[in-house]
Amino acid sequence: MLSCLKEQKVFIPAYTCKAVVEAVKLAGKSLEFVEIEDDGFNVDCEDLRGRLDSDSVLLITHQFGFCAKVDQLMEMAFEAGAVVLEDAAASFGSKFQARLTGTFGQAGFFSFDSTKRLNAPLKGGFLIFNDEDLYNKAKSYIEENLSEAPFLKKLYFFFLGLCLCIINYKILYPIFHWFKFKRKNHFTDESFPSSNELNHFYKYKLTEFQANIIIKQLDNIDLILKRNKQIWDSYSLGLKNLHNIIRLRPLGLTKCPFAFPLGFRAISFCFIRNALG
Repeated sequence: MLSCLKEQKVFIPAYTCKAVVEAVKLAGKSLEFVEIEDDGFNVDCEDLRGRLDSDSVLLITHQFGFCAKVDQLMEMAFEAGAVVLEDAAASFGSKFQARLTGTFGQAGFFSFDSTKRLNAPLKGGFLIFNDEDLYNKAKSYIEENLSEAPFLKKLYFFFLGLCLCIINYKILYPIFHWFKFKRKNHFTDESFPSSNELNHFYKYKLTEFQANIIIKQLDNIDLILKRNKQIWDSYSLGLKNLHNIIRLRPLGLTKCPFAFPLGFRAISFCFIRNALG
């Protein structure tokens, strides 16, 4: 979507997924980081105030499924003449003031990554639009730049997806984690690309087997959201009496957030490092 917009400055939260930064760079836009809230992971409205103009794109992220202060952010963007895109990658099903996230700006995007509420092996997602002109530009861009994956590439994706499912078994995951992370003393496998060359996740359309998995989940979305709520309530109950833990509270939500992030108060990094081993 960024490649379809003439605006050059993209405002994103300082706490965000590396794929967001990667997308801005690949589109040839300039990055403008905005501080996050003291009590959350979304954009701090006060830090953003006065910075937007008509050459700006504001990316409203609903991190972990917690809604950003959409009403205030939309008002600032409207006054400045800025374009609003919503990063609803982790907030499928969440609502702000009875309205689904991803439907406030000119467009919104959602993720099917394996860590999201709706997920398929490897990568994928979908876009929604409130702006017909932007929709037509994005549609043309996708038709020109994305292609059907060749059969061998689909087979490769299927094999990787199968491996991803297998290693989630309780017996196998500790072995995978040790081999992939612990023996290297790493906590993540994230890294930034050394060039602007697109990898295969940016080149091909969603495969048939991925689409079939997502459709099955959409048919059962009410059950998925209900189960998500049960897990959230269980965590809330189990952690309510623990000291020095800050639990983030949903803002204007009618559905529960996708994840259950925690903050720690008055605990040294040394204590956390020792606890993690």
